[in-house]
Amino acid sequence: MVIPHSGGGPNALLPLVGRLPDSLEVVGVTLPGRERRFAEDPEISPNDLVEGILAELSGLAPMPTVLFGHSLGGSIALALTLADPTVCSALVISAQLPDGSQIERPEEWDDSVLLAVVERGGGTPPGLLDDPAWREHMLRLLRADLTLGGRLARRNAQGRVAHPLTVIGGEQDLLVPAEKLNAWADRADAGLSSYILPGGHFYLMDEANCDIIAAAVAASLERSVPTT
Repeated sequence: MVIPHSGGGPNALLPLVGRLPDSLEVVGVTLPGRERRFAEDPEISPNDLVEGILAELSGLAPMPTVLFGHSLGGSIALALTLADPTVCSALVISAQLPDGSQIERPEEWDDSVLLAVVERGGGTPPGLLDDPAWREHMLRLLRADLTLGGRLARRNAQGRVAHPLTVIGGEQDLLVPAEKLNAWADRADAGLSSYILPGGHFYLMDEANCDIIAAAVAASLERSVPTT
């Protein structure tokens, strides 16, 4: 299962998903306010989000599952496995810290602060924010998602990961510094693998990194399967 970043939907991760082994079935999480849920209010509580995803997963046939979450998606993935450890076999966290990132701390942001976050993060197509309607929509999404991220950080505080954990980050990430990712070692009860790759917060969009990340996801699932 792939869970995307603030302001994004799972289609943003298609370049990476396309590199995963054909044997893996991919399910994407779409938060309200984007892609097929574009018309919905983007604000959602952590409880409603987690319970909604778990309800959807309960309708699928049980099978070994990796949760892959990028940035905000990493906090969502952690919240899911803390709420129900049976929901996955392994966890892959990308560009996120155990207690969330610093930009998720406040409850309110004016537009100038949000635009600065977008600039530091990179990854936004050039010219997209020049359109007033799109800029307003994207800032509304980002404001809702950063608020959600802060609430998830409090929910996840001190929670421990019972599954094999893989953490990946960008060497030049200005939002989630790579040197801080080792904080996950204190939460990983079943082992930790880590990768630092060239690039910023959206290092996983770089074609040169996609094969490495896809291999790490597949390897995390292999580590979760008991040998006989």
